[in-house]
Amino acid sequence: MGNWSNATGVRLEMMAQKHHCQDGDLLATLCELTARSVATAVLGLTERPHEVILTGGGAMNIHLAGRIRKLLSPCSTYTSERYGLGIRAHGATAAAVLAAARIDGLAAHCPNATGADEPKVLGAMWGG
Repeated sequence: MGNWSNATGVRLEMMAQKHHCQDGDLLATLCELTARSVATAVLGLTERPHEVILTGGGAMNIHLAGRIRKLLSPCSTYTSERYGLGIRAHGATAAAVLAAARIDGLAAHCPNATGADEPKVLGAMWGG
């Protein structure tokens, strides 16, 4: 099996060996779990989006992106490159979106997901 770089990967590899799973079976199972987790989260939103933007390494995985697209159909699904954002720039993009929300005084979280009593503006600003 491939080299895993974290404890979760090591545990998964041990479980696969214990149950005599082949590498391909484990990877296919993890891919499907990821696709279904993403779809469940998106479909659980209060309003179903018309468009979902994929970013990060998973967006470059043809099989994973295809499964997400199928599970979210008829919702349109694109990669962030369609909007001029690099697929690997998701961390910087997320930070910029949160900063813009703070500057505009908008709540940038879902109270149901965070456990907050009400929407709150996140972050702080300091003068220089």
